[in-house]
Amino acid sequence: MFNENLHSPQSFGATPMGIGRPSGPPHAPKGTLLRVHPKEHTDLEVLRRQCRQAARNGPGEEDPPLPQALERDAAQLGPFTRWGASQGIQYASVGPRHEPRVYSGRVYLPAGRRRGPAEAPLLILVHGLELVRNEVPFFNFGPEAALGALAAYLGGFVVAMPDLPRLGLDPSPGPHPFCHAQSLADCILDMVEPALESLDPARHQWDGRLFIAGYSAGGYGALAAVREAQRNPAYAHIKVTAAACMGGPFHFHEAIRGWITETATPYSRPYIQTYLVHAYHDLHRETGLFHPSRALHPALLEVRRNGRLDDGSLLHWLNGCLPGPAISPRIRLRLKGSPDTPMAAYEALNPEWVQTQFLAPDWPDTPVGRILRENDLVAGWEPQAPMFLAASPADECVDWRNTQELMRAWQAAGCRAPVAFRPLTWRGAGLDHRRGGLMALLKAIWWLRSGAWEDQETASTLLRMVP
Repeated sequence: MFNENLHSPQSFGATPMGIGRPSGPPHAPKGTLLRVHPKEHTDLEVLRRQCRQAARNGPGEEDPPLPQALERDAAQLGPFTRWGASQGIQYASVGPRHEPRVYSGRVYLPAGRRRGPAEAPLLILVHGLELVRNEVPFFNFGPEAALGALAAYLGGFVVAMPDLPRLGLDPSPGPHPFCHAQSLADCILDMVEPALESLDPARHQWDGRLFIAGYSAGGYGALAAVREAQRNPAYAHIKVTAAACMGGPFHFHEAIRGWITETATPYSRPYIQTYLVHAYHDLHRETGLFHPSRALHPALLEVRRNGRLDDGSLLHWLNGCLPGPAISPRIRLRLKGSPDTPMAAYEALNPEWVQTQFLAPDWPDTPVGRILRENDLVAGWEPQAPMFLAASPADECVDWRNTQELMRAWQAAGCRAPVAFRPLTWRGAGLDHRRGGLMALLKAIWWLRSGAWEDQETASTLLRMVP
């Protein structure tokens, strides 16, 4: 969702090195560090330019107010230095069916001291929905990777960013398991110990604090990891100090239903619901409930050789080579006759599937509804660690009612952990999904670094602030 713009891996001034097979035994235990790739150095001024570009209000605006505000937020994190170090790692985990997997990611390192090692907290930063395998942190790609690097170099964190399943160097075929809570939680939590083990103890040492953060689909993954660390005895050794989970589809089954059944408002990212079908068909192939011929508009499955933008079919477009923003205009051209014609989310789907699975009287107890509800993060638990939440009332991609429902559920459960909520607005108006993400991540990094999460008064603030 958020991580859907910005250029190429080379734009960060860092080139991937040493890509190859991980060392270590086959089928190593979960959470085993398998390989540390050669250290790279990144030009921080390039990262700052990437963040400013992503925040621009529109083409041709050289210095709009929001980037200025983001610059001020970034300036609060620490003194500016020009170069920063990072290293790619590979580690052992498990996939959706508990099969052994090798995942990859990148660890951004804070500036070391001239004498003795620098102590730093570990921040696991989870990126948003990405469809292209090499447009992930291992390859230094995307605005979230830029913010992760800045959090390390300017904020003093060790920042570990997992590429997530079926992205980066994960060799397993198939689509990324979009918003599949268990898969994401395993991938994220299994990176904690490898990230720490990859540190050079002569330069960096962990101070014992663990933070987890993310926005959009990354916020969903971060929250799934926080919940899993609390409830799964296998992760009892992982204690989350505080977390920032922002702008995600936490009320998952209702979020998906809201996207699909909204008819009055065009949806700007029609690739998301088609990718959901693609991913969940792979996860639940045996049921046939998400089979493309059953769930998708038949015209999208036609293979056309016309030399136009929509050459091929949707299944070709979703094969991991095209980013989401390149797929949406292909869908619109195929179904509406123009890549620029607005369309509602449901128009990319089979009307019969929508009617029987999302509009049936027994929703959410339809077969599809039950599967989606299994990945809902709202009900049945409350956080034990301090939490930072943020959402925009003008978010056109993920309705901020997801965050509202999460807060209401925690309120009803008598949540005792401190919870801070930040509406993502600028000059009284809500921000769109992309610019809201930049603001959310910077605010979260500042909140974690400043120690504001230790303020117990924010726990009672939640009870008064449920929107």
